[in-house]
Amino acid sequence: MGTLEMEADLLLKKFKNKNRLAVLARIAFTATVWHKWRERNERIFKNNTRHKIIVFRSIYADIKELMTSCQWKPKDDTESKRILSYWNV
Repeated sequence: MGTLEMEADLLLKKFKNKNRLAVLARIAFTATVWHKWRERNERIFKNNTRHKIIVFRSIYADIKELMTSCQWKPKDDTESKRILSYWNV
């Protein structure tokens, strides 16, 4: 762990790749940040809270939906195929 700038640079370098694992990482990161931000705003401005399991399920559902909507090019990459099979993609 370093400074916030170092962490951001590391993420940018890893996410620039266009392989399936990098796409999954970008999707998961984006969905997680979105739901955490949304939950924060609900708590602060509306005094509404959801259980952490509900938030996690929402993140999972978004990731799965986005993974299913991606148009994957055929590839002989056993690692990414194995990971995508967990998502039934």
